Amino acid sequence: TKKSTDKKEDKESEIEGLSAKIDKAESRIAQLKEQVADLQSELANIAKTTSEMTEMRSQEHATFEVADKDYSDGVEGVQMALKVLRDYYADNSFIQAPAPETSTHSKSSSAGGSIISILEVALEDFSKMLTEVREEEADAADKYEQEMEEAKLDKTAKTGDVKYKTQEIGQLEKAVAENKDSRDAVSEELDAVLEYLSKLNDQCI
Repeated sequence: TKKSTDKKEDKESEIEGLSAKIDKAESRIAQLKEQVADLQSELANIAKTTSEMTEMRSQEHATFEVADKDYSDGVEGVQMALKVLRDYYADNSFIQAPAPETSTHSKSSSAGGSIISILEVALEDFSKMLTEVREEEADAADKYEQEMEEAKLDKTAKTGDVKYKTQEIGQLEKAVAENKDSRDAVSEELDAVLEYLSKLNDQCI
């Protein structure tokens, strides 16, 4: 009958529509799973990189602490030596202790003046090296903090992406399962219609 034929066409169209939905959802699921795998790989790289950066920063800081102590001790030691020498020569009226701004590297007329000049150069060198090493440490610490903050933001963003994409995968898989159940049910209905039409044809022969 026309009613049965129309019903057959409706069921076939419904199955076709459900199959299209299932195919589209499964394609999206495959795409999302690939994206999640890529994100998880990137997150693993971030963890590895930050761990290496932290280890390197720790080594740099340890090296700095040794250098800072060495140069600080050098500055302190030279300052003490200069004070002792200047006090000694001042008390004995051998030489007039030179002012820092008029310090000269040229040979002094006395052994005392020569020694003081050498120590002043050493003090200047130690002070310069101490300043440089502290500036390098501050720059390295700032760079490390900046890179760690960037890595933290990147990790937060990627972790969020993984979470949302995983949720979408779950929703799509649920929809696929429901559509497959619906398609199976419609297929059974279509089979019943086809069986009925087949019996009608047999009766007409």
